[in-house]
Amino acid sequence: MGVELDGIYTCPHHVDGVVPELARRCPCRKPEPGMLLRAATELRLDLARSWMIGDFATDVEAGHRAGCRTAWVGPRATAAPTASTATTAGGATAATATPPAPAPAAPTVRAATTAEALREIRRRGG
Repeated sequence: MGVELDGIYTCPHHVDGVVPELARRCPCRKPEPGMLLRAATELRLDLARSWMIGDFATDVEAGHRAGCRTAWVGPRATAAPTASTATTAGGATAATATPPAPAPAAPTVRAATTAEALREIRRRGG
């Protein structure tokens, strides 16, 4: 599957970074949508018709905040809920099912790989 890239966007900032001039919050650091909004302006993209594909919940959240449809890929996106235990105030232990770190807003597509996500996007008329 051939892909042509029109741009590559990165964010060098991190609030806990070790380089003082880069150690700050900014609108381009996911889950903020700044990089997507910049790309939309520079490349004349219609974000409502665009897809944000990523392997972290912050990617999905950034896509939602920018108005994109989203695809979450990788083990975290497709993992089955895992059992965990919780201790009650009385000292009893109870098993609970917890989902694998869900995104704040549900992705449009969940897939094990990017290739699977792209096939599903194409199937949906992408």
